[in-house]
Amino acid sequence: MKEYIDNSIRIAKEKGYVETIYGRRRFLPIYILPTPLSEEWQSVMLLNAPIQGSAADIIKLAMVNIQKKAKKFLSKPG
Repeated sequence: MKEYIDNSIRIAKEKGYVETIYGRRRFLPIYILPTPLSEEWQSVMLLNAPIQGSAADIIKLAMVNIQKKAKKFLSKPG
């Protein structure tokens, strides 16, 4: 876990964003521009974005796949 946290912070500082498992980016200007947010709150946002965003990506793909299968099933005669 420590390795994940350290790596995530390093990437966010280098690139200014973090990514979900499908490559969707969450830009984090907090690591580029001065901000009144506490460092602890910034870290929470940084670590949460890829995890929560990846979960959302997976759910969206599942919904699309279910809709496609439902259309096929409902369009079959009989």
